[in-house]
Amino acid sequence: MSEIYHSICPIVLVETRRLYAYADMANLPRKWFDFEATLVWLRESETTVRLKFNGHLLSTLATYTDYYGFMASAEAGIERAKQYADNLGIMPQDRLIAECLTTIFDIPVSIDGSREAVELNRQFPRKRFIYASPEWFISDQPADPNNEHSQPRLKSKVLVEDHVSFTTKMEEPWPWIENWKLETKKIAIPFDSITPSATK
Repeated sequence: MSEIYHSICPIVLVETRRLYAYADMANLPRKWFDFEATLVWLRESETTVRLKFNGHLLSTLATYTDYYGFMASAEAGIERAKQYADNLGIMPQDRLIAECLTTIFDIPVSIDGSREAVELNRQFPRKRFIYASPEWFISDQPADPNNEHSQPRLKSKVLVEDHVSFTTKMEEPWPWIENWKLETKKIAIPFDSITPSATK
């Protein structure tokens, strides 16, 4: 069964590409086949709030996603880190720090063309997609039957990993967040321009 995924984040790429997968058939060897799929790439972020002392990790306090829109994770994480700093009385010169690490990535999904999804997508800003299968490969060479994990699979593209988007020792981090939002907005593709008709 396909896994449904809801997101309000921007679409940054739509592409039709050739992919590969195995088909399991009763009493027959596994068959490697190719097919075309239209992929929609969503840009999202995730932010983790942590406490460190003398450069050593003490605790991971919270993790935020972009449920409310692109880079909402960083904004929420920074506000929470500031709250922790205020509650603990952390000062810029202290060895104890609160920090946020933000990862930005493009995630592959497909449009859900079912009648139910089409109707929901007309009514609500949070759109319904279908996760791209983790069993889709991006190579045209058959996977090693003894080690399929060695074969490159379709997966999210990490653009920025564990960027320090805030620490109690740094200046206000908002320009970094706003710059990412601005640059992504420039390339964002309207959802309505790629929406298929409802299936029968």
